[in-house]
Amino acid sequence: MKRASDETLIRAYNQALRLNLEENFIVLLKEELVRRNLLDQIEEDNRH
Repeated sequence: MKRASDETLIRAYNQALRLNLEENFIVLLKEELVRRNLLDQIEEDNRH
């Protein structure tokens, strides 16, 4: 399977949160964001 780009992963995570999707799905996305060291960047962007 082809790996999603960082931008696609970030967009999917933000949309999942906005749509209040299944918690397990959000957790999987969040784990991948942490693995790629992107979660801090998202949280900082969301504060602005």
